[in-house]
Amino acid sequence: MGLERNNYNMDCKRCGALVPEGSLFCNKCGNRLEGVNKFNLNKNYSSTDYQSKKDKSSDYSNSAYNMKLHNYPRRTNAVRILMFLIMVMVIVAVGGIFAYSKYRTHRISKVKSLFEEGNYRDLVFMLDDITELDQQDEEFKTIAYTSDYGYTYQSYEEEMKKEYPNYQFAIQYLFDGLERCNINEKLVEDPIEKDIVSSFKEKHTSALKNEFGLSQEEIKDVLKLNYEARNEKYIEIAYKYIQKKSNN
Repeated sequence: MGLERNNYNMDCKRCGALVPEGSLFCNKCGNRLEGVNKFNLNKNYSSTDYQSKKDKSSDYSNSAYNMKLHNYPRRTNAVRILMFLIMVMVIVAVGGIFAYSKYRTHRISKVKSLFEEGNYRDLVFMLDDITELDQQDEEFKTIAYTSDYGYTYQSYEEEMKKEYPNYQFAIQYLFDGLERCNINEKLVEDPIEKDIVSSFKEKHTSALKNEFGLSQEEIKDVLKLNYEARNEKYIEIAYKYIQKKSNN
């Protein structure tokens, strides 16, 4: 049986025998064959294959680049939205600070105006909202203590100015304020508060003496009574005062 040339297409240079393609040595004489690459013998790379691989690599690179370009507008829009939200927050914060500052200025001005007018009754309800006047500040202390202790005395004055005053209420305002002054006079340590307490204690006492004709001992006796007995005493003092005014 003869050898087919298609499968034995290599010739040994020493003996001229046909050798199968890809052999390293001649099967007949053992001569090492030249021009045979022992690596990747079954792979034949052409320039076309190389170009195909290069084109494929280029396609991958272009695809990644196109994806970056496609996502770039999204990132840009997100940054713009974030910047817009930050600007809105800053504007709102600045506006809030400005509005609150204006409100505080108005409240402080109102407090000082009421204090100068001697309107302690309205002033006492505003002091809790005023945090701008430091509690360690002498101006704040004067305003706060004066409105606190002067509230009952002002209520007495306003009641007496009415066309038909309720003298029982007027007397009650004076005794309530005087009792509070007596209690706090022994407790307070701040010199500003002490002076204000002493001042309004004198005002309440003077009104009871000069307007309603009570002596110092009578005032002390009323302050010793319980709530119900004290109210009855207020009615009695008011009745005597009305009789006195009628006789005059």
